[in-house]
Amino acid sequence: MSIPEEVRAHVFSNRSGSLATISVEPGLEGFPFGSVVPYALDERGRPLVFVSDLAEHTHNMAADPRVSLMVRPHAEGDPQSTWRVTLIGTMQKLEPNDETEHGYARYVAQVPNAPSYRSAHKFDLWRMDVARIRFIGGFGKIHWVEAVDYLREPGHAGYAESGRGMVDHMNEDHADAVMDYCKGLRDVQPASATMTGIDAGGFFVRTTEPDGLHYFPFEKEVAADDARMALIGMLKRARKSAQ
Repeated sequence: MSIPEEVRAHVFSNRSGSLATISVEPGLEGFPFGSVVPYALDERGRPLVFVSDLAEHTHNMAADPRVSLMVRPHAEGDPQSTWRVTLIGTMQKLEPNDETEHGYARYVAQVPNAPSYRSAHKFDLWRMDVARIRFIGGFGKIHWVEAVDYLREPGHAGYAESGRGMVDHMNEDHADAVMDYCKGLRDVQPASATMTGIDAGGFFVRTTEPDGLHYFPFEKEVAADDARMALIGMLKRARKSAQ
């Protein structure tokens, strides 16, 4: 496994990190401000965060978009003996559109309580445009990773060629399975469920009654050639959970 691949695997397997922004609080201007945030990843590997307009880090990002996000495992013992990844870049607030809807679905898959946040305060989805990455894999394993080596192109891992065919096959021949994913993994019993997209990280399903877009992440990134087995494994878990 290459260093960029190792970084991607670590970031994909975690769900929260320490977000550092540049403070604009009067009297503390320019100081680093750290906060713990849940995150999801878009198809390219860019972090997505869902934050309140009342939060201190939101005020900071609106004034100066430069941030870092440190991700590390929740391990016992010496924390310096384990890996950690610091993604460095700029944050952009996403305006409502199809991309934001898909990003929000990815986020809710990782943070199921997110819809309740939205109802309590005004929350917005922000995306980090990664510029560079610092990776420490343990003592003596220290690397800078360029964004171009970390980021993936849409449809990577074979999905540009075969993703559409997978989606059509699932909807035409396994519509019951698509419905079971919703029932068993999301506790949603819709009137209809249609798979709308798939990538190395998971797949999207659009439902009616209740209407919604749901993302079902794989446990790890999966190449297109291995998607069938990943889908079967998720279906078994969904049907077992629904019993």
